[in-house]
Amino acid sequence: MQGGTSVGAGSFAYAGRAASADHPVRGTPSAAAPVPAGLVHRARSENVLIGGFEQLGEDEYAAELLDPPPGHYLVSGTGPTRSLGELMEGLRQFATLLGHEAREVAADGQFIVGSFDVRLDRPLRRGRRTVLRCCGLPTARRRGAGVMRFTVHGGPIIGEAAITGHVVSRRAYEHLRRMRPVGAR
Repeated sequence: MQGGTSVGAGSFAYAGRAASADHPVRGTPSAAAPVPAGLVHRARSENVLIGGFEQLGEDEYAAELLDPPPGHYLVSGTGPTRSLGELMEGLRQFATLLGHEAREVAADGQFIVGSFDVRLDRPLRRGRRTVLRCCGLPTARRRGAGVMRFTVHGGPIIGEAAITGHVVSRRAYEHLRRMRPVGAR
């Protein structure tokens, strides 16, 4: 949703495969501090869902998916289970952060998501530590197009995700918005 208008649609199902024991993560609440709001293109810090960002290897990164504050619109009506929108927004924020921190995308560069592919073995619960990992970012290339692949950890690996998209300048982004307003199909 942007400005009260739906800008995308999709479906979701649990994959049901056995979880891997690789890269264990404790199932305790996160104590990670949120990253600066500007690095994930959020105007308000309460909308930041990524914290504990770290580089694990040459081209390997991790961040924790933080719980939104009580009453946040992403929490509404989902009980203790994270909504798909909550996970997708966390992935989008992590991808945006990686562009700035790992690929030197200018602060005004806009990440335009083309698609999400999310597969989980089980629901994600708030109040439990959830870590997103990315290995092998797309190489910097013209217009910053590419696919980012992630694993989702809630103890063992419990899922995978991929985001396709591209990075454009603020000027190009504003031009695109004028040509195709939010919600236009």
